[in-house]
Amino acid sequence: MNTLTAHYPLAKIVVVDDNSTNLILLTEVLKLAGFKSVVAFSHPADVIPYLRLNKADVLLVDQSMPDLSGLDLYLRIKIELVDHPISFLVTAHNSGGLAERAKAIGMYGFISKPFNIHRVVSEINEALTAREDV
Repeated sequence: MNTLTAHYPLAKIVVVDDNSTNLILLTEVLKLAGFKSVVAFSHPADVIPYLRLNKADVLLVDQSMPDLSGLDLYLRIKIELVDHPISFLVTAHNSGGLAERAKAIGMYGFISKPFNIHRVVSEINEALTAREDV
């Protein structure tokens, strides 16, 4: 069922994308779905310091950013933080098996651009249900 309703409205979500349009779109859609805490970053370097001080349940990270790729950011998060969020790689490109590489390093899922907003919310709900500690 395609739903635009957050099953875990108190889940804390972090969105990282250097494209301001994508960042605003994802942030607003997640808030519209009912997620109360959605924090957005346009610079990947800002994410790890934030996560050191704040718990996040879900991370949506763009693959193609100028300073650090989404996969590289996720790997740094895994190395530097004991507790890391459920993570999704977000990209318009799946060349070179990005979805498989994301899964292989421990990311939960892969979200293709252009977004299907119902699918994005559904994937987050499914991941949070699988984790069951939100």
